[in-house]
This record gives sequence, C-alpha cells and structure tokens, in this order.
Amino acid sequence: MFGSYTYPREMECFVEGHKKIEVKVLELTAKATMDPGLFSPPVDAVEIDTCSGKLKHPKPIAMPLDGGPQNDTTVAVKLVVDVRGNPRNVRVVHSGGKESDEAALHAVRTWRFSPATCDGRKIPTEMSVEVSFVAPR
Repeated sequence: MFGSYTYPREMECFVEGHKKIEVKVLELTAKATMDPGLFSPPVDAVEIDTCSGKLKHPKPIAMPLDGGPQNDTTVAVKLVVDVRGNPRNVRVVHSGGKESDEAALHAVRTWRFSPATCDGRKIPTEMSVEVSFVAPR
C-alpha cells in the first residue's frame, strides 16, 4: 500500500506469449504532482490473473454455435474469461480457413462461462478452446 493505492511488487508483460518487459518495484516515494493517467490501463488492455492457490478453471454455461462453414473443420481459439464470465481478447491461434475463423470468432464472443476462481475469488484467466464445424450429411 502507498497512500490509498495498492501496487504489485513485480509485473510482467507478455505479447503473444513472449515476455517483453519485467518491472520490480524497489521503493515508492511521494511526488508533488502525480498524473492519474499513469494508473489507468490502456483502453484495449485485458487483465489476466495467476493463481498460486486452489484454481478452478472457467466452465462453459452457454456455447451457442449457429451456422458456420459447410465443411468439416476445426479452429483453435484463445480467449480471456473475465470475472463476469464474458469472453475477451478472442483470437484464432490455429486457422481453419477464413470463413471458419470468422464463424468461430463470432460464436466464441457470444459464449458465457462461470469465471475461474482462485481460493474462491473470481479471477480473469486465459484459456484455449477448439471450435469444430461439421458439414451436413
């Protein structure tokens, strides 16, 4: 704690699974003027938490899959499930082709989950899913 703010002692930022920056706070001192914008995450930032306690993974509640391509294909998707169970930062990690990818992204964005918990506390967490399409026979 520093004043009414809570700061982590260490932070790591990753881009596409690769660590880009690591920060360790050694000392905090008061400064005459502080810009409040320094404490706001970027607009497109997606929070992810890690758990060192008892982790319960997100569970699907609703997974509608309407329409899609007319061929057999599978699309691998990564997403972050937020503390409300909503998918965020949905992205394709293994393509099934343009039409399949677009249908998979559209579907996953409508899904709902029970959020992950760490020792009973809801946390945002990243997960992977596979969306399979089967052509009508």
